Amino acid sequence: GVQHQIADGAWIDVGYFRRWYGNFSVVDNQLVGPEDYDPFCITAPRNDARLPNAGEQVCGFYDIAPAKNGLSQNLVRLAKHYGEQTEIYNGVDASMTWRLSGLTLFAGLSTGRVTMSQCFVVDAPVVYLGVVSPATPTATNPQSPMSSCNVVPPFLTQYKGYAVYQLPWWGVSLSGTYQAVPQPAGGGALTSITADYVATNAEIRPSLGRDLAAGANGTATLELLKPFALLGGHTKQLDLRIGKSLPSSGRMRTRLSLDIYNVLNSNDWQTITTRLSSNAAANRWQRPTLILQARYIQVGTQIDF
Repeated sequence: GVQHQIADGAWIDVGYFRRWYGNFSVVDNQLVGPEDYDPFCITAPRNDARLPNAGEQVCGFYDIAPAKNGLSQNLVRLAKHYGEQTEIYNGVDASMTWRLSGLTLFAGLSTGRVTMSQCFVVDAPVVYLGVVSPATPTATNPQSPMSSCNVVPPFLTQYKGYAVYQLPWWGVSLSGTYQAVPQPAGGGALTSITADYVATNAEIRPSLGRDLAAGANGTATLELLKPFALLGGHTKQLDLRIGKSLPSSGRMRTRLSLDIYNVLNSNDWQTITTRLSSNAAANRWQRPTLILQARYIQVGTQIDF
C-alpha cells in the first residue's frame, strides 16, 4: 500500500491485494467414471429476449448412464491427485481523504476479481465451475462451448464515499454516505446473473438418444449461462444524518440524531429470481426478490456518562 499527501489536509491511499488458496478437496464416486456419462444438448427458451443465447443450442451437459444411476461410494481426496486447481484474488483499493475547516470528505473504490481454474476430470465430464459447490468435482470438454474450467471474470468495482461537516453553530453536524455495489451481491461476494432452467426428458431425449437416467418423467436443472456472461448494474444508496450535541452536565454528554436512510428512495434490486421458464406467463427470471429498504427516518439519542 502507498499513502501520499497531495495538499494540505488531503491525501490518497492505494493498496494492492493478492490472495491465493490451496489444499482443495474433491468428492470422487468410486463406482462411476467419466465414461459412464453421456453428453446432450438442449435449445435455450426463445421467450425471453434478455437471455443472450435465447433460441440457441446449448451443449456440454451430461447424464449418467441408467445402469450406474444411484450408485455411490464417495471418497474425499485432495484435488492435486487429479490435476491442478487454483483460486486467486487480485484487487485494488484506492481512496482520497480531504480535511479542512470542519469538513471531512472521503471517496474511494474497491475493484477486484477471483480467477479459478479446475481443468481435470473426476466423475462427471463437465460441471460448471463457479456455479456449483466447491466440493463438487469439475472438468472440461474442449468440444463444449459451455465448458468453464477456467473462469476469469471481469473486475467488479464498488464505490463508496462520505462527508462530515461540523457546523459552527448550535453544535449541529451533518453527514452523509453513498455507496454503489455491483448486482448481484450476497454473503460478501459479487457474482453474475445466472439462468437455471428445468429441462424435461422430452427436450433432452432427441440429443441424448435415450431417456434420462431419472426416467421418462425425469427432469434436469441446467445452467444456461457461463459464469459472468451476464452482469447486473449497481445498487446505489444515499444515507444522511443530522446530529446535535446538547449542553453537557459534568461527565454526562447527550447527543441527538436524525437519520434518513435511502434518501432517494431507490428501488435497486439486490437479489433476483434465477429460474428461467419456457412458459412466458410463468417466467419470473430476473424478477427482484430483494430490493433496498424504502426510505425511512430514525430518531436517536446517545448518552455518555
